[in-house]
Amino acid sequence: MAPVIWARDATYSNVRKKYFLSGVLGQNSPSVQSGLVTLKLDSDHTVRRYTRYYDTNAGPASSLPWAMLKKFRGDESPNPAAPDFKEEFLIDYPGPVESNYFQQMPLRHVYELSELSGLGPGNPLEGKMVILGGDYEVQDEHDTPVGWMTGSQILASIIETEQRGGGRRPIGAAAVVLLAVFDSVVLLLLVHLFGLRKTLLSSVIVVPALAVLLSLLLFGSVGYSGTFMLILIAVLAHQVYESGKDYSKKWREQAAKEIE
Repeated sequence: MAPVIWARDATYSNVRKKYFLSGVLGQNSPSVQSGLVTLKLDSDHTVRRYTRYYDTNAGPASSLPWAMLKKFRGDESPNPAAPDFKEEFLIDYPGPVESNYFQQMPLRHVYELSELSGLGPGNPLEGKMVILGGDYEVQDEHDTPVGWMTGSQILASIIETEQRGGGRRPIGAAAVVLLAVFDSVVLLLLVHLFGLRKTLLSSVIVVPALAVLLSLLLFGSVGYSGTFMLILIAVLAHQVYESGKDYSKKWREQAAKEIE
């Protein structure tokens, strides 16, 4: 029989700075294997990060994706006595939601397969990690950098990220600002070297390229390119505005000379 890891809920205490675990299947038996399910929201209510362990009233607890991976790999080692609970990683989403990267199968199809073949060798679930989940009354939908996903899809993305070697650690806000400034300076140098007109003509290629490069360097994903494109477009718009002011000033001066 395939091993089962149960999803476990918890409530975070802002006073005690730790999670208080809910029961699994109505009990707190240590023999029941489980993993904690919580999704971290950034300030814009988007899910970008995950952690492997949580500080709870019962000691360090694994997240559900990490518990599933350990069981899948045959890793029976206990949780570390004092892991870094603040250690976070960026989810490397495998693609836009529309790409349907993960195989999704309605539960009724599983029952049908079971009745037809008993889910014997060669069945589509063989050798795979399976997440059972739903979206009851659309209460489990979350915004991500690649579109809206259900909680099950996000958990699958975390597992896929770990399977690829683990996600990148988020960088500080100061580093994001400095690199955004660097990209803006590069764009201003292009304006200075080639002029505003040529830079605007080439911006169709230059701006997306710089935005994608910055997104890859910072997050290992192109999912954040749009934010940096807005910054670069704002820089170009400012240059157009300043150029327009200079042109208008020169035009007025020239008109004044002609009148004299």
